[in-house]
Amino acid sequence: MKMVFYLSMLIMAWACKKPEPLSPTPPGTNGKDTSLLQMVWKVPMAPDERQSQGRQPLMYKGDLICNSAPSMNGFSIWRLDGKSGEKKWSWNDFGGTPSIPYNNHQLIYEDKYAVNNNYETNVIDFETGNLSWQYLVPNKNGHPGITEVDGYIYHKHTSTSWPASKVYLVRSPFNNVRWDTIFTLYADSIDGYSPFIHGPTLWMSPSNDSILVIQNRSWKFGSNQDGQIDLYGYNLSKKKVEFVMEDIEPTGNSNVLPPVIEDNRVYVLGNRNLHCIDLVKREFIWQKGFPGSGHHLMLSNLIIDGNRLIVKPDNDAIYAFDKYTGDLLWHTFEAGHSPSHMQFYNGMVFYTAEGDGKLFAVRTANGQIVWEEDSPHDGDRKYTSAAFQNGVAINEELGYIYVHDEYFMMCFKLPE
Repeated sequence: MKMVFYLSMLIMAWACKKPEPLSPTPPGTNGKDTSLLQMVWKVPMAPDERQSQGRQPLMYKGDLICNSAPSMNGFSIWRLDGKSGEKKWSWNDFGGTPSIPYNNHQLIYEDKYAVNNNYETNVIDFETGNLSWQYLVPNKNGHPGITEVDGYIYHKHTSTSWPASKVYLVRSPFNNVRWDTIFTLYADSIDGYSPFIHGPTLWMSPSNDSILVIQNRSWKFGSNQDGQIDLYGYNLSKKKVEFVMEDIEPTGNSNVLPPVIEDNRVYVLGNRNLHCIDLVKREFIWQKGFPGSGHHLMLSNLIIDGNRLIVKPDNDAIYAFDKYTGDLLWHTFEAGHSPSHMQFYNGMVFYTAEGDGKLFAVRTANGQIVWEEDSPHDGDRKYTSAAFQNGVAINEELGYIYVHDEYFMMCFKLPE
């Protein structure tokens, strides 16, 4: 009986004991282990911390250029202090529908930031945040994407008909708007395919001619729909088409990013094939096919590190090829689906993978996934869709990486 009494008293004492308090959650971590990425600061992408779209951030003099498009709350471009996240200026004076559909619709040249939304191009002064100039193509006849070559913005204007019967490659100085037509492509000249030109990339030929290497992603509409990828070389010095390589990609589709040129080689990302072409001889040096499930090359960019050509398909693989021979050097899986553009820094490529919502660091020497991180807000019921996406910017001087999860623009200290 005494034993029962003592047991009852012990149980009552244990029941009355106050539970140990939970350890406080470090600010900004929501209880997740983010030890590999030390957060320096974060800024809400919308005033009320609701979900907001945003494209890849860019660096300018140690500061961050980013953009935010909260639902039903407009679209704005910010300059943030790279060290503190303090907002230096904000701009949203668009002439038409404000957006940045893709990452290749924005670029930096000297002290100017250019942003394009198909038919509208805006150039903003970095120091003041004021508009330098704005141009809207009449009747909205402009194709997406802009490129910088030798201090000029290159854009594509089209005919009024749809599908376009002709496309004009035009350029304007950064300092003031003055579009000059450089090259015109007609549907009649490509068997009725509607032209969609992308690029260009500048190649200095062995004879010291300035040649624009242009990708034409043409499409034939109607009952017999078909795509065709052609590579053009336009000689700026002689003002003529220097060469055309027709139908280079068997799938008839390709990545919209400008071709990558090194020495006299050009690398082109087809939908299912990677092409290395000798620009002097106008012939293929090597080609690599990607026939497996999800092995499309439509989303990310190419990175050259030494003799390695880093390729990130749309599935979870990542590859390195010898840039001269096309030989496979290494490949790694579980490296994230639906990648952003890659950024190279300190022997690694960094990118986000929208299919996984993660931020990846992959060593280019051997393909090792050094680390992969979820957003610190992942799992927080207040931020139900928090996931890293749309690429990164890197401050090499401070060793900081900037990335957003559709709720916050964040700055992390990269691991040593």
